[in-house]
Amino acid sequence: MTERAFIITDRGFIGLGPSYTQPGDIVCVLRGGSVPFVLRPLEGDYYQFVGECYVHGIMNG
Repeated sequence: MTERAFIITDRGFIGLGPSYTQPGDIVCVLRGGSVPFVLRPLEGDYYQFVGECYVHGIMNG
């Protein structure tokens, strides 16, 4: 089982994400995805996939 970390978004949503989630990472819902994902902004218009997460209030389940 992957370790999880408590996360709080800039908008005040709380949830659980990958243990290596860092300040500045972005929580987003991607088209076709069944859960929110954590992305890490890189240089330019690139993002690194960090993992899936649970965010209370923006998903079912």
